Amino acid sequence: TRADSDGRGTSVRGDGAVRRARGRRARSDRADPRGTERQDPRDREEAIRGLFARNGKPEFDTIFERAYRTRAEQGMRSWLGIIDDRVVMHISVTTLRFVGGDRSMTGGVLSDLMVDEEYRDFWGPVKLLRTMVNDVKRGGEVGFLITTSTSEAESIFKAGGFKPLGTLRRYVMPT
Repeated sequence: TRADSDGRGTSVRGDGAVRRARGRRARSDRADPRGTERQDPRDREEAIRGLFARNGKPEFDTIFERAYRTRAEQGMRSWLGIIDDRVVMHISVTTLRFVGGDRSMTGGVLSDLMVDEEYRDFWGPVKLLRTMVNDVKRGGEVGFLITTSTSEAESIFKAGGFKPLGTLRRYVMPT
């Protein structure tokens, strides 16, 4: 499961219903007593990079260098699922101010949901997402959370309480 800015859909945190995945079993027997940690991604840089590399995304090294370092200085945080001292899940949130007309709101932009293949069982990623949402709510820094997701991650976000807001189309022109 991985969510990123691929433009396939947009979801905003709301009061969506929790849906169960069909045909998948929860792996509660794999629960780690340490569970989920919120961290500055620079503090677990090698572990986060390793997670992405193990899961076929070696290009994440460039993303980390280009985006994570700068955003972490501005308050970006990562939530990590840890089992046996190994990072097996990750999602990050960057706080940004959105301005429209005479109104502005602070929102949290989610990115880079990644889960080791052996832990892609639905409930593990949902637990990570729900923990992140609860932590962000308790912090009171943002008025909403927003993300784009892949079709594979859509059920995870819905179970985390996100609901579709609309369709996002993107146009890109290489320079």
